[in-house]
Amino acid sequence: MLWTSPIYDEALGSIGGATWGVAPHGRKYMRQRAGPRRSPTPRSAGARAGFRAAVHAWTEQLTPAQRDAWGVYASNVEVTDSLGRPQHLSGQQWFVGANSIRFRHGITLALDAPTTFDRYDDFAPTFEDLGTLPLTWRMGYPTNPWWAEDGGALLVYQSVAVNPSAARDPRAYRHAATVLGAPGGGPDPPKLFQAPYYVTRGQRVWMRYFYCRADGRYGPWATVVLDPV
Repeated sequence: MLWTSPIYDEALGSIGGATWGVAPHGRKYMRQRAGPRRSPTPRSAGARAGFRAAVHAWTEQLTPAQRDAWGVYASNVEVTDSLGRPQHLSGQQWFVGANSIRFRHGITLALDAPTTFDRYDDFAPTFEDLGTLPLTWRMGYPTNPWWAEDGGALLVYQSVAVNPSAARDPRAYRHAATVLGAPGGGPDPPKLFQAPYYVTRGQRVWMRYFYCRADGRYGPWATVVLDPV
């Protein structure tokens, strides 16, 4: 159902059995909230396990002082919601967001809150198609970058391949590569990895990357569009 309403002009998300959202071209919709219909895949099961582990750590492992420190970090770091508006998350949201993905990739949980109030989003890796089938990517990044400390990581996800005329992110991704930090710095570039989805010549893919630091900070997701030739 599509609608125009002065009351729910910016409704987004789920309440009870209903979900509100924004369709392409800005049309607003409301639909019945749907639950999972299929058995969990290994990827979805891993995501849920990471979320449970982070929530358990927040409630069972952190001291009140540690939870308060995450609240201080949250009040000093601004994010942008899906409608483009600035907002502040809670301390628990920051903790769970930072540590659920760390758990999924075997990185030690960051229990203490960061004391530097930023997100570090000042670099982009490069991706080069090596001309092989199945497609192999060569990823470049700075030598010994700041995220390559022990407990830090760079995580990369690739989208499904679409027609070259497509301008919209397909929003279907698989984990493609991880570069883990280490004492004294992580491995030198480049990083070679095989495309997790099959890609043929002339198709377009989106590559999303995400990085985290040992102190629990993590940068926002960023995306680059690639056209293998």
